[in-house]
Amino acid sequence: MALYEIRLMFEWGGSCLWGVNEAAKAIYGYAEIECLLLLRNETKAKLGELSEIHDEALNWNDPAGPSPWSRGDFEQFESKAHSILQDVRRELRDTCLVEYSPIGEWTDE
Repeated sequence: MALYEIRLMFEWGGSCLWGVNEAAKAIYGYAEIECLLLLRNETKAKLGELSEIHDEALNWNDPAGPSPWSRGDFEQFESKAHSILQDVRRELRDTCLVEYSPIGEWTDE
């Protein structure tokens, strides 16, 4: 059983890997832990790219307004997020349990 529980969860203008349980928080902290984990530089770069792509889903001039993303953009992001989740899980192996919190449901509003 993995000692550390981590969540892949994208936040506006922030990091995407978060400590969940007390063991993970004690060694890595709560937020912006991707720089502390034993991940390949390529994986860390992909996480950074996905964070930037995620931030494009928000209309920064009207945050309460509709997203500029299309359904295709949303589905493509989710696909990339699931792919990087597998990379992170593979690289951290049995030391960490890594779960994903999807960015939400697509709406046409």
